Amino acid sequence: MPLLPRILLLLLIVCMVLGMLFVGLYPFNYFPENRVSLKEGGNGLHFFGRGIAYSTKVGEWSRKGPVTVELILEPERTYHHRTPHILSLCDKSGHEVMYLGQWEDSLIVRLIEDSRWTERIKKEIGAGDILVPGEPVHINLVLSKERADIYANGELVGEYEGFDFTSAVSRRPVHSIVLGNAPTGDSSWRGKILGFTVSGDAMDPTAIRNRYEQWKTSQSQDIQDIIVPEILKPISKEFLSLPSRRFLQRRSFYKDVIINVAGFVPLGLALTILFSGNPVKNNAISNFFLPVLMGGLLSLFIETNQVFLISRSSSMTDLVLNILGSGIGAAVYRGGEKIISKFIHLR
Repeated sequence: MPLLPRILLLLLIVCMVLGMLFVGLYPFNYFPENRVSLKEGGNGLHFFGRGIAYSTKVGEWSRKGPVTVELILEPERTYHHRTPHILSLCDKSGHEVMYLGQWEDSLIVRLIEDSRWTERIKKEIGAGDILVPGEPVHINLVLSKERADIYANGELVGEYEGFDFTSAVSRRPVHSIVLGNAPTGDSSWRGKILGFTVSGDAMDPTAIRNRYEQWKTSQSQDIQDIIVPEILKPISKEFLSLPSRRFLQRRSFYKDVIINVAGFVPLGLALTILFSGNPVKNNAISNFFLPVLMGGLLSLFIETNQVFLISRSSSMTDLVLNILGSGIGAAVYRGGEKIISKFIHLR
């Protein structure tokens, strides 16, 4: 290839790489502000964006149960396309044992299986019409062996069999509690947590009713040993994670497949042209493996950096699809190369 076209092609490749870095790493939020504020007097937390609060002080309940989780919430909005995390109970590795989230105006409680690669929901329960934007609600979640009860404002709104929190924490003791977000920092909730306590017993209905009446009279409640860092820093961030089963069932997964493959096809094609000095020369290393390797290294660089970006997640799926896209681009050139070779031979 003549020098000038080679230089222009090289400039085009540099622009592609810079564009991919921008798309993959934007908005470059390596040290994002933790959008959490303490309410006046220190009584309660306000989550008004991407924020997180946590505690590593847990009691004996963290290993054996039963337990009563008490929360006083005031949501700011409803959610229709995701289930943001309000509270997560996490094991020593930072993976969730159980979490409470919001779907529309419902409280969702999910028990998570012990999986280091994919999120697997072992059991899901919930209570509807209790998370109304702008309206405080006093919630008690009573967890014992094979049973879970949900109370809202002192009244029982859900009772469930087969929700075995006690067995779950006996296998994976709770090491930390995260509020207002998932431990990975990518599932933020908006609203106020006006009170939060965890007690190592299964509180009875009378005690729960008394707690609600006490709060209704005083409008104050404790927040147990919570840390609010200045920088939004997740307690758990996975490198090259696999997609959850729920994500595989969404349309957005297939949209991501198309984008990740198609985005690297032009790069694979351009790199193959650049490395091929003779358009009809059959060189498998320069025409295929080297462009695929460089595309894979670029993708690996992006996915590695995404571990440190709060708005991004490092995905094994993206890496594989990017390598596939680079390979398709190289294969397109290889196919065209063979056609040109046969055409010249026939002449």
